[in-house]
Amino acid sequence: MTARGAARKTAEAVLDAVRDGTHRYAPPGLWGRAVAEARKAARWGATDAAWRVLRDALPRWEAPGPLLIAPIGLLADPVLGPLITAERRREILATPRSGQRGPAPEPVPDLDPPGLAWLTEPAGNRRPLDGYRCVWGEGIDPARLPALIGEEGAELSEPTKPREASRRAPQPHEREGVGLWEDRAVVAVGRTAEAWAFAFDGHSRRHLDELFLSPAAAASSAGRAVVVWRDPRSPFPGGRPAAFHLSVAERGEELYAFTVRTLLLNSVRR
Repeated sequence: MTARGAARKTAEAVLDAVRDGTHRYAPPGLWGRAVAEARKAARWGATDAAWRVLRDALPRWEAPGPLLIAPIGLLADPVLGPLITAERRREILATPRSGQRGPAPEPVPDLDPPGLAWLTEPAGNRRPLDGYRCVWGEGIDPARLPALIGEEGAELSEPTKPREASRRAPQPHEREGVGLWEDRAVVAVGRTAEAWAFAFDGHSRRHLDELFLSPAAAASSAGRAVVVWRDPRSPFPGGRPAAFHLSVAERGEELYAFTVRTLLLNSVRR
């Protein structure tokens, strides 16, 4: 095989990996170590912390060739690429790197809102979530959550975008041995800044009914666990009411739980 043929084969392999989401940006040297550290943080949802690792290491990036002026390989990485917003791209270009000298730009503010306000409040062009459900577990490795609250054999997939994971999740009728009534969710799993693991489903296709059994007790083996489920009201006349569930457990025992249902009635003028 000629050098040109080998280069083409390598390029095609990289493009295939980018298309199917398996590409991993892995440069050498100190910059490469920072990239690996950032990926570990971003994998569990600490995206701002991951970006700060990359930002601090940017001066150590070295161009592999004269035509490359920035580490564009970051954009093709399925875990790190979503971190690089337009503002952060401009910050990368304005940061002295590869042996250059000059003042560093003003850091771009963090993107992740503190606390849980993002569940109910809009941020920028994003609407608040209509329906969601989430499990928080104190002192648990996120990798253990699927086995604690999921079906037998549940495990983590390769990192992917939560919206894409939900769209690709097979419906009950598409899964062998799964009944139509069963709820086997595909969730985003991560870790909060306070070291609580979480499993989040922001695209639930199920509704909160009387048969729901909270996984709070199962998720509280190492400490406390909290389960929240918000089920919006049906938009159709006479449809199901809105529902909100909260349950809290500690060391395997449920401490309290409640579910509130509301039905808004339309008034009729005579």
